[in-house]
Amino acid sequence: GTPGAADMVLSVAASEPALLTGPALNVGSNTFALGTASFGPPLSSEITLPLAFAGTSTTTNVACASVGVDLTDKAGVADRGGCAFVSKAQNIQAAGGDLALIVNNAPGGPPGLGGSGPVSIPTLSISLDDGNVVKAAMAAGSVTGQFLPRADLPNVIGGLNLSDQIAGFSSRGPTQNLNAIKPEITAPGVNIYLADVGTGTGGEAVSGTSFSSPLTAGAAALVFSQRPDFAPWEVKAALMNTANPDVFQNKAAGTFA
Repeated sequence: GTPGAADMVLSVAASEPALLTGPALNVGSNTFALGTASFGPPLSSEITLPLAFAGTSTTTNVACASVGVDLTDKAGVADRGGCAFVSKAQNIQAAGGDLALIVNNAPGGPPGLGGSGPVSIPTLSISLDDGNVVKAAMAAGSVTGQFLPRADLPNVIGGLNLSDQIAGFSSRGPTQNLNAIKPEITAPGVNIYLADVGTGTGGEAVSGTSFSSPLTAGAAALVFSQRPDFAPWEVKAALMNTANPDVFQNKAAGTFA
C-alpha cells in the first residue's frame, strides 16, 4: 500500500528474529517462550504457580464456559479455539485462577492474544509444540511453573531457528501501478520487545512492519553518517546490495521468499 508502493521508497517486510525477548515459563529443566495479551495486566514480576487444566480433560480444554474446576491460586491452562481469548481468561479468572495460559492450536510460535475486556489476571500464550510438552507433564503428575516477566530465548520451533523467515502477516508482491516488486528488504518485525506505555517499567512483545521499518531506518542513518554525499536512492541501493539474500518463506521446507 501507499506510500510503500512508491518506486523510490525502500519498502520493508517483517521477518523472524533469532531471539525471542519477553515472558517465559520454566517447567523443570525446560524454559519456554511465551506471548502476551492486549488485555489484562502484564506479568510485572516473577511468579510461581501450580499448573492446572482449565477443565476436566487432560488433553484439550477450550475454557469457553465455566471450567468446572477450582483454579484458586493456580495458573489455568486452556487451549486456543472456540471463543475469544478474553472469554477464556475471564472463565479462568472466575474459577479463581491467578494466571491464564493459552496453548496455540497451530504450528508456530506463541501468538499474540488480541481483544479487550475486563480481565484482572495476566494472560499469556505458548506455542503448540511447547504447550503439548507442558500438558503431557501435567497429565503425568503435579507440575509447578515459574513465570518470568522477561527472558531471551532462541526462536526455535521443531529444532530450527526461524531467523530470516518472513512473517506470515508480511505482505509482498507487485504493485498495482508499475508492477514493481515490493518490499525490497526485510528486518526483524516479530516479537519485538518494547516499552509498554503506562506501565512504568513494563514491556510488551509486539509484531509488525511498524517495527522492522524503524530498524531499517536506523541502518540507513548509519549509511548516511558514513556517506553524507549519498542520494536517497544510493542509500537504498547500499542497503539492498549488502543485505543477506537468504530470506525464507518457509525455512523448514527450504522455500525462499
